[in-house]
Amino acid sequence: MSAHPLTTFVYETFGQGFGDLLLAGYGAEPAGGRRKLYLTESEAGVETDWVIELVAKRPPCGDEPLVLAALFKLLLRRPELLNHLEFEMGELLAELRWPDGPETRWQADEIIVSYAGLLYDKRVDERAGRRASTTSEGGFYHLLPGYVRGAKSDIAGSLITNGGVYFDDAFIRGLKGGRVYFAGIDFGPLKTTKR
Repeated sequence: MSAHPLTTFVYETFGQGFGDLLLAGYGAEPAGGRRKLYLTESEAGVETDWVIELVAKRPPCGDEPLVLAALFKLLLRRPELLNHLEFEMGELLAELRWPDGPETRWQADEIIVSYAGLLYDKRVDERAGRRASTTSEGGFYHLLPGYVRGAKSDIAGSLITNGGVYFDDAFIRGLKGGRVYFAGIDFGPLKTTKR
């Protein structure tokens, strides 16, 4: 089985560490249990080992991480990086290479809802045996803190068909500075991509 173009996009654009976080659960079975990512951050010569656990009723699995990857691709295609991305569901489905129909629209919508509720629990990895620096902090983070479904009416009664997601503010600030930054971790430079 060849890799989906979105997986290639993720790793070429964001690097291995953030790519692994973004695609956590890709290809896994629904009953796959908790999703954890282990990584080592090196800052000013001090290494800190982290574990980031995805906290959800049911962690992402199967092709679900591709929906998140498609949202990131749409974000980077826009002329300006903002924390709010408006998109049409057909545009998202085209990136996924899924047929555009009621079933796939509903499926993509449900996946986005689950990502909007997903928490990333970052804490020091006690298994590593190294002590964390005194400035090391853990916490709970949202990559997509909000999702507004499309097809709502504005004040004038016009139908608005675009939906939109909100990205973590610090993540967007990092991208504007050419860095991949999330959960207080600098994952490295944002690679140049073809938009």
